[in-house]
Amino acid sequence: MKGKSIGKSIKLFLFVSSIGLIILGFVVFSWMGMEMSNKSEAAVDEISDIYMSEMGMQIQQKFDAIISLRMEQVEGLISGTQPKADEYSEEMLED
Repeated sequence: MKGKSIGKSIKLFLFVSSIGLIILGFVVFSWMGMEMSNKSEAAVDEISDIYMSEMGMQIQQKFDAIISLRMEQVEGLISGTQPKADEYSEEMLED
């Protein structure tokens, strides 16, 4: 009789222990999943901030280059165009 109760208690202990380990594993892996999700979201946010700031700088540089080119073209047009004498007074032609 005593051998049967010891075997029964061992089976109960093993059953409860395995259920406990399954629950513990579920909790640990759930926590790890949430932690990894938070870290990857933070990494994506950091990468996107860096990317957007660099893209902003490149767009600003291209805009500055285009504006500078257009200003040089306008200055070339102004310097290359001779004013008509009949449209301007003598005071304006002296400069």
